[in-house]
Amino acid sequence: MKKLSILFTAFVVIASQANAQELKSKKGENYLPEKGDWSIGFNPSGLFKYVGNIFNGTDNNDAPNVDFLKTGVIVGKKFVTAHQANRAIVNLDINTGKIISPTYARDTAIPNPTVGESPILAPLISRTLTVTNSNFNVTLGVGKEYRKGKTRLQGFYGADVLLNIKSSKIDSATQYFKGPSQLGFGDQSSYNKSDYIRSIAHTSGLGVGFTVQGFIGAEYFIFPKIAIGAQYNYGLTFNYQAYSKEIHKFTGIGIQGLPAASDAAAYYSDFTKQGPKDNRIGLGGVGVGSISMNFYF
Repeated sequence: MKKLSILFTAFVVIASQANAQELKSKKGENYLPEKGDWSIGFNPSGLFKYVGNIFNGTDNNDAPNVDFLKTGVIVGKKFVTAHQANRAIVNLDINTGKIISPTYARDTAIPNPTVGESPILAPLISRTLTVTNSNFNVTLGVGKEYRKGKTRLQGFYGADVLLNIKSSKIDSATQYFKGPSQLGFGDQSSYNKSDYIRSIAHTSGLGVGFTVQGFIGAEYFIFPKIAIGAQYNYGLTFNYQAYSKEIHKFTGIGIQGLPAASDAAAYYSDFTKQGPKDNRIGLGGVGVGSISMNFYF
């Protein structure tokens, strides 16, 4: 009995030492986060896709995805203990762009400016379309995380509160003008004797979203303080979208010179359209991440 007790004690000591060694690298580095550690996590789908392309010589590999951390979202953590962390979530999506696209077309929607006559087929005209767009989409959040597990595989759970603010603007201007005579572009109507510009300015209303969500997930530490994880969310979301506005303007010498009582003058009159307002509340998976890579330091 005494020998059995000694053997059991030796087994427990050896097992505990082996487990302790598993949580440290050969250089003595800890695999798991500790009190006072910071962490940064992001979606590595682009990295996974790049590596997959290298190994099989193609360019269309898709990274694994569980739809919870979108590309561009950063999750920061500060560990107050080895098993508890305060979270901060940030996503800044701010961009602007401009596209200039020359084309040739026949505009059959332009009516005949002569009252009492049937609309004629408009001549072929060349046009240059210029589109400028800007987008503002910011998500900020805070949360609390709790962790379980004593091996390199750790589970975690907790809750986040998120605020999202977004808006966008698209300005487009189409400049119409007569085509070169050498291309056979005829002038069959009086309204096409000079250039004109049709511009549209579309502004979305301010969108505001508020979310309270719970989350659960797991991480595996592939290297000391470097882990691959996945997280799923479920929460309550409220979204408000204000009215959008779209302003249409026509400018040009030919447009301004049209008879006030003509159909064409009415067609080229400036006008404004207003979009709907939207309020909604929902319960479900709201998502702030996907398969993630996390660095602890």
